[in-house]
Amino acid sequence: MAMNGVPRLRVVRFVVVAGGLCAMAVCLGVLLMLVLRQAQAVEGDARHYLVRLAWVCLVMLLLTLLILLWVAGRFVLDLMRAQRPPEPTPYVDAWAEAGRRFRLEDHKDADPGEDAEAAAKR
Repeated sequence: MAMNGVPRLRVVRFVVVAGGLCAMAVCLGVLLMLVLRQAQAVEGDARHYLVRLAWVCLVMLLLTLLILLWVAGRFVLDLMRAQRPPEPTPYVDAWAEAGRRFRLEDHKDADPGEDAEAAAKR
């Protein structure tokens, strides 16, 4: 289910988000051009308000492009990470390690059937 090491869901998610951001950028760019053209033809307070609207559109357009750049960069970094094979985990024999760490206390007078607490009470 992977496409060159990247899950299909991640690719689909990237296409949907990037496509939505591109559509938003195009709409904001068109709106910015329309508002600026209309601001040239109008005088007075209406022009002042249209220029403010143009600034808002410009800021939103720049923010959209910044988010699009971040999404694309993150996708490319994920692609680069997916292409590198992971390092194999070293095999550790747990039983051998436990036997190496285990230290048996010497109780010369303890019965093999007694537990450690009973032997310690003596």
